[in-house]
Amino acid sequence: MVLETLLASAALDRRRVAQDLHDDTVQVLSAVTVELELLRRRGGEHADWLGRLRDHLQSANERIRDMVADLDPGRRCAPPSVPPCRSGCSGRRSRRACSSPWSTG
Repeated sequence: MVLETLLASAALDRRRVAQDLHDDTVQVLSAVTVELELLRRRGGEHADWLGRLRDHLQSANERIRDMVADLDPGRRCAPPSVPPCRSGCSGRRSRRACSSPWSTG
């Protein structure tokens, strides 16, 4: 009885932490990643640096999404939306289908 209560409490804590990470941290990191990409697309002398920074942030966000899935296997975090492509694609495209510098596939 006590063990079952402890296990249920631990599972509830894991779900709460996963929810907090998903609803706050993952969302903020996704928004910043998209903003960095939009800044990088403007060009300028810092475009390469902004691209590297965006890649590092995106990687960290993917690791956090993996942690969320490990904490609460029923929860899956979708990757951030890809901004509209300006390199010949029409509209929003998946990263794999796009030939823009944003593409990671």
